[in-house]
Amino acid sequence: MKALEMGLAWVIGPLAMLTMQGLKSATVAIDALPAWKKRAVVVGVATMFTLLGQVLGVDFGVTTESLEGLKAIELETLKVALASAIAMALHAMKKAAKKGR
Repeated sequence: MKALEMGLAWVIGPLAMLTMQGLKSATVAIDALPAWKKRAVVVGVATMFTLLGQVLGVDFGVTTESLEGLKAIELETLKVALASAIAMALHAMKKAAKKGR
């Protein structure tokens, strides 16, 4: 049962993405949104599925114990991930500033 619950955690992301793709194709308004708003909708959909799982009593396996594995990630890997995220955010802001001119 625990393996099923942990497996369901891997389903939420793709399920949210598929739902978003369905919403985008079905709703022109969502497709016309800026990229950051579309991302916010995806976060909302993922949150909705997570809350639905909680209401249904499904434990998606994200506990303090399951996060212990994150300690195994090397510090350099985390630095690269953080630097990449900052670079992507700055790039998005630069693009947005150019559109605003």
